[in-house]
Amino acid sequence: MLFKSELAKHMALAYYRLGDHNPSDTHRLTAADCYLIGKQALIAGHNQSAKQWFDETIKRTVNDNITDNKLFFESIVAKHMALTYYRLGDYNQSVHYINESNNALVNDYQSDTEFQFNKLFVELMTNSYLFSNISTNQLSEKQRQQQQTSRLNDISQQLCRGVVVVNKHRNRTVMESRLKCHYLDTTNRPLLRLIRVKVEQLYDKPDIVMFHDIHGRREIAVMKQLANKRLTRLKIRRNNTENIVSDIRIAEGCWLKDTDHPVVDRLSKRIGAITGLDTCRGDSFNVIKYRIGGHYRYHNDVGYSGQRLGRETYANTINRMATWISYLSDVQSGGGGGGGATVFPKLGVRVEPRQGSAVFWYNLKSSGYIDFDMLHGGCPVLVGPAKWIATKWIDYEEQAFRKPCLLDRQSLNYL
Repeated sequence: MLFKSELAKHMALAYYRLGDHNPSDTHRLTAADCYLIGKQALIAGHNQSAKQWFDETIKRTVNDNITDNKLFFESIVAKHMALTYYRLGDYNQSVHYINESNNALVNDYQSDTEFQFNKLFVELMTNSYLFSNISTNQLSEKQRQQQQTSRLNDISQQLCRGVVVVNKHRNRTVMESRLKCHYLDTTNRPLLRLIRVKVEQLYDKPDIVMFHDIHGRREIAVMKQLANKRLTRLKIRRNNTENIVSDIRIAEGCWLKDTDHPVVDRLSKRIGAITGLDTCRGDSFNVIKYRIGGHYRYHNDVGYSGQRLGRETYANTINRMATWISYLSDVQSGGGGGGGATVFPKLGVRVEPRQGSAVFWYNLKSSGYIDFDMLHGGCPVLVGPAKWIATKWIDYEEQAFRKPCLLDRQSLNYL
């Protein structure tokens, strides 16, 4: 999805190329408009966005009843689609659009970047037979990563739109038949003895659970009030060395320690009692505010530098064993479903924010190795008030006696 800053930039460049420097707010984008926006997105390196705009171009070519040079226009669009899919690592689709393009070349390029596109396209046409029957085993590691990234982008966007995504590795009907809602057994948890904790299982193996009505209104109000005074633009960690501002994460946030307020302290202890984990010496609460357009691209909550044992990876830089996200506000869906949802693209799971509820999952297997299936992200907020969450990451080192490490590398952690 193109977010507002990207969209404005690409549209401005597109209209400039069209010669319309003062476009009307009510101007309907034509097929040519969508093509020029997609072209600028491709030049800027936003390949997934470019693909979406070129898809829209193809649809509107039919609706706009283009007659003048229609074949030439369709050929040029197909050429750019071939380049886009090549960059995304989908070589079969790239070859398909090479064949659709009728080997079209144009000579109106006005920059070195666009000239390089022409050179690359010639190379693609010349060597297309090499890609036509390529198998996954023949791809390089980089090419496989490009394919996976493209697939995860598509799945994430579908989940954010509220589309039910089929998990190819699990029979969804069988899995969902095992899911259950229940009250947590608090018999041996003194702090919770007078509380009825409602648990909804959202996914089975690995476990994703949601706790309903776990936060009161006063508790939520205090958390927001404390955070409002400290909000700053959030950054992401690059190469485990530095924090940078990035469009991958558009949000404001701050840290709340247990010592900042009795409400924060009580909430931290309650989370420990519910999960059975030590929450007193881990991370503070990360309270986050997502305004309209705010989002967080899919990611893992653990850090690693590549230390492997066979096919397993050990979390050796940021050892966040588990993640707890408290929803401090409701988020309107915008009519299409999924606005502000938390999504898990590898599992096909979407969690709708609901004020007072919380979602919980383990990032590590019981052996201490990373569970990469727990890749997750926050969908863009589409309409209505801001989305508020409070995240509590629970560290691995503090759980030696509560969740001891097991020798079975594939064994999962459960609530």
